[in-house]
Amino acid sequence: MRQSTIQGIALGVAIALPLLSAIASPALALSISPQALSQINAALSFPNASQRFFNEGQQQLEREIEQLRDAPADASDPLLIDEDLPETLEQQRLQLEQSNGRSQDRTAPPQ
Repeated sequence: MRQSTIQGIALGVAIALPLLSAIASPALALSISPQALSQINAALSFPNASQRFFNEGQQQLEREIEQLRDAPADASDPLLIDEDLPETLEQQRLQLEQSNGRSQDRTAPPQ
């Protein structure tokens, strides 16, 4: 059992050492160009333009919701609906058609 533990540790060290040396290698870090590094930094910087856009939209929405909540219930007049409106509009349409020389049965005017 003690021998298998030592073998496991030795195997772990044998695998870890090359990986650690590859990660810590300065040659690997120098292979990234300064331009690429600046592009990576710009891409990772927070907040970017789209994030600012959505944050401003979210803040505006929250302000409008608060304004609606805080507004008194009687601040606006209720919506008044004229129930005779469809009939009135139909009568106005018929009058316009008659004045333009069209008959009420919607036939084309005589030529």
